Amino acid sequence: MKIELHSPIIIHELGKRANQEDCFNNTSHLFVLCDGMGGHEKGEVASQMVTESLTGTLEPLVGYNHHLTDDELNLAIECAYSALDAKAPVSAAHMGTTLTLLAFHQGGATVAHIGDSRIYHIRPSAHSMLYKSMDHSLVYELFRAGEISFDEMSTHPRKNIITRAMQPGADKRVKADIAHIADIQKGDCFYLCSDGMLEQMDDFELLNLLCSNASDEKKRQQFLAATADNADNHTAFIVRVKHVEHEAGDENNINDEATARCNALRVDPLLDATDADDVAIAVENVSSPSSVKVQPTPQKYQQKNAEQVSGITTPVPMHTTPYVHSNKTKKSKLPLMLFALLFLIALVATGILLLRKDNNREKEYGRDVMEEHFNSPREDYERNTMKETRKDNRHKIKSNRGHIKTSREDIEKIEEQKKDKMDSETKENDTQHAPTENTSTSDNIEEKKDQEIKNGMAKVFRDLNNTKTNHEH
Repeated sequence: MKIELHSPIIIHELGKRANQEDCFNNTSHLFVLCDGMGGHEKGEVASQMVTESLTGTLEPLVGYNHHLTDDELNLAIECAYSALDAKAPVSAAHMGTTLTLLAFHQGGATVAHIGDSRIYHIRPSAHSMLYKSMDHSLVYELFRAGEISFDEMSTHPRKNIITRAMQPGADKRVKADIAHIADIQKGDCFYLCSDGMLEQMDDFELLNLLCSNASDEKKRQQFLAATADNADNHTAFIVRVKHVEHEAGDENNINDEATARCNALRVDPLLDATDADDVAIAVENVSSPSSVKVQPTPQKYQQKNAEQVSGITTPVPMHTTPYVHSNKTKKSKLPLMLFALLFLIALVATGILLLRKDNNREKEYGRDVMEEHFNSPREDYERNTMKETRKDNRHKIKSNRGHIKTSREDIEKIEEQKKDKMDSETKENDTQHAPTENTSTSDNIEEKKDQEIKNGMAKVFRDLNNTKTNHEH
């Protein structure tokens, strides 16, 4: 693959700082941009050393006659570390620099970055953004972990902290994120910039500026006007592709632009496992105004989708908050999980106590209702009436039993009197031989007495039956 480029548009401004810590260098097919940190005579030394070392090492390895490999690129970065170690004074423990690199070669383009300086791949013909490097900053890691929102990154008190930087004397040298781009077309634009360029510009404004049909000089003036009030040093490359000539075997070139974990437009939480060995915290000297780094502050940025911005086919996925597989994130969430568990247990215990209290209240209320019901005057009257009725029935039964006993004794006496009388009459009849009429008369009298006795007995039994019936009722 042979790639021909237009002359790059370069922006290199001091901003409101006392000294310039940004440094850049380029050849026909290599572009290097560094943003130094550490204060006066420290940040600018680091950025200059890394820029010069990488340009000198990689210049023979780029262009359409050679295919740049990752091993060659990593070796060049190690050489830059060594040059930084040799040049840096002993007192410069906190000095360092970010890195953005773009190299065109036979296999397409290779991009690499360390820190929060960015690289973009823009396709103006489709008004789309194909690649955006992922910042190595604390606020961006917090955003990806879901701890803060996108808008909070620009106002976070620790926005000046980056998680990767090239520093001298480091025990473990951090590695660069590398992506390979083989899908390059005529008219494509590559944009390299320090974080100062993005203080007051969001990705959509950047896309509109780079996709406009303005001339190179007019575009440069538009960028200068948009960044006129920026406080930090700001530097940028605008590299446009003039012509692309494909060759046999280009289909075998590596193209991981869409799937690279360092592409902020295509963040995959399953593939994006943070390597602890690659992370180093570089805290800049915030006491010196000239050394304060400003995280990109897209104040006008809103979570827009592709339909809200005309022609943007690849929306910036700031809606997503992918999980970061790091022990630090897990430890920070552990107290929150414990607090949530304790709160849940307390809530359940409170519910159980309230339920028991309600049950006790219902029982007490039921007991009061029952006592009130049974202690009512009507119930007392009915109970007293029932008691009196039972007493009367028992008294009647006793009296009836006495009547029955008396009746039986009377009957026995009557029968004895009758028997005695009959015996006496029989004797009289035998002795006196009384006439027949008298005998018949006495018989009638006896029959009447027998009838009276039967009637008395029947009456007694009727009274007894009536008494039993009333008792049963």
